[in-house]
Order: sequence, then structure tokens, then C-alpha cells
Amino acid sequence: MEIDELRKKMLGEVQKRTSESLAARDRLLAHGVNALDELTKIINLVQTRRSEWFIEELKNPKDMEIEKRYSEEIDCLVKLQEALDSYIDSLAMELMPNACRLAPPKVAAKLLAHAGSLERLAKMPASTIQVIGAERALFKHLRKKTKPPKHGIIFQSPLINHAPKEERGRIARALAAKLALAFKLDAFGKRDFGDKLKTDLDRRLSSIHPTSESG
Repeated sequence: MEIDELRKKMLGEVQKRTSESLAARDRLLAHGVNALDELTKIINLVQTRRSEWFIEELKNPKDMEIEKRYSEEIDCLVKLQEALDSYIDSLAMELMPNACRLAPPKVAAKLLAHAGSLERLAKMPASTIQVIGAERALFKHLRKKTKPPKHGIIFQSPLINHAPKEERGRIARALAAKLALAFKLDAFGKRDFGDKLKTDLDRRLSSIHPTSESG
């Protein structure tokens, strides 16, 4: 086998294994996001049950014991929630360092989980990224000609939800445009453009609202 052919074959194998490894990490992150959502719902449910169940004065030691055990289990769930939250942030920053310079890691992670993989997310246009998570509103717009949604999951970014209502649509478009570039960079191996993307986004936001800053 010629040296060039061998080099190409080896490079192809490395790229394939890298892609497979990245996809595995994608799945870990997506499952983590879904697990956190489910766990949060469970915690909210059991905390509500506790407040309803033990609102009356406890009558005897058995009442007090079950309340104590129930509360301890809730505390364990909350600690698990905190650990999972931290893990998701860490893994998101590992997989999507450029995107996490523009939006909170949790937002980037939720976008990836919704898309299914970083590669799929990287192939999406900015207009799609902008409304990921707002599918119901989008379908309603298409069926009933209501106003189209201006943002989906990315609304959870403080850049948008802390902005004046009349500016949120433009900020969402600007953020989605930069995230589309960031996801492409993160998916295909070039990981050193986060600062430039952030600077460009800050410049764009300053034209929308003078006090807007990304991060």
C-alpha cells in the first residue's frame, strides 16, 4: 500500500473513531438533560406532597418518624439534582466550548438534547436554532396563522429573558446566528473561536441595546 493511501486510511479511521466518541458523549449529555428534567419534576411533586401531607400538627412518634424519613429522601434527591446540574454544565463546556461562551451551558445542553446530537445541531440554520423548543407555537402559527414564535429554549439565556420585551426578538436572532456558527465549530473540531464570537455578539447587541452584554 502506498504511503499516501495508508495515511489517508489512518486519518479516516481516526476521524471515524473521533466522531463515534463524540456521539457517545452527545448521548451522555442528552440523557443527562432529560434525567435532570425528570428529577426536577419528581422533586417538585414530592415537596408539594410533603407540604400537603404534613401541614397538620404531627400527633405521635410514628408521624414524626415518617416525616423525618420522607424529608431525608427529598434531601438526597436535591443533592443528586445539584450533582447532575453540575455534571451537565461541565460536559456541555467540554463538548461545546464555543457555544458555552455565548449562552449558559445549560441552554446549550438543552438545545443539543432537543436536536439529538451536536452534529445535527451544527447542521441546523440559525432560524431553526432560534425556535427549538417552541414547536407547539410554531405549528399553531402554521395552522392558524398566529404570530410566529420569536424564541424557544434560547429564551432561557439572560441575554433574552432579562431584555426589554420589544428587543427580545432581535436579540434572539443575533444569539441564534452566533450559536449556529459556534455549534459548527464545536462539532467539527475547531475550538478556539469562542472569544471572537462573543466579541462579535457583544458588538451586535450593543447596536440593539447599549447595555447588552453576552456571557
